[in-house]
Amino acid sequence: MAVSIPTHAQWKKFKTTHGVGANAVSSVNVGKALDAFHKVYGRDFAKNAAAAAECYKALATYLAKFPDKSAKDAKKFKSEFEKTYVNMASAAKEEFSAMAGEVKAFAGRVAQLLAAAGKLKAGGPLNDLQLFRQGPVRGMLAAATQVKTYDPKDFVKLWKHIDDTINKLDAKHSQDILDKVVKLCHVTAKTSMDLGKKGGLF
Repeated sequence: MAVSIPTHAQWKKFKTTHGVGANAVSSVNVGKALDAFHKVYGRDFAKNAAAAAECYKALATYLAKFPDKSAKDAKKFKSEFEKTYVNMASAAKEEFSAMAGEVKAFAGRVAQLLAAAGKLKAGGPLNDLQLFRQGPVRGMLAAATQVKTYDPKDFVKLWKHIDDTINKLDAKHSQDILDKVVKLCHVTAKTSMDLGKKGGLF
């Protein structure tokens, strides 16, 4: 996270440094706005983005309505408040939105893979497994190399094994072997679903 919205405690020190008292802008409680953001802040990037957006609105309003007489040096105070509070909240909103979109895209790839795994049937031809590998499996593994805000290593470990297993199959393998690989795909999909839920991916 490249940006950081200050805490309520930091705001109190900031106010004291600049000689700003309580209720300088009666319609906005900056401390309450900061607390609201940090209460929500967590692993859900979409919720973080929404909370940062609400915080930004409050901080921007405070800055716009701040009366110059309420600070020792109003120009300096407003300049630092804009940089440290308003701009940080705005940047956090944008960054969390981007992160949420990136994770959502990866989650979509995983969901497509799990849906495709569910369609594999015992008794099916080798071609079904090969198409499954070339499409959904390879697609998810490729997406895993691009996601920067979610650690996909557990998914990669699970499905790289499937990728390698299917890649080794050929016309010499019996239907019984193909059916065992189909079952392995089903089991791996179930494990992946549990992993995704536990890790907050979906």
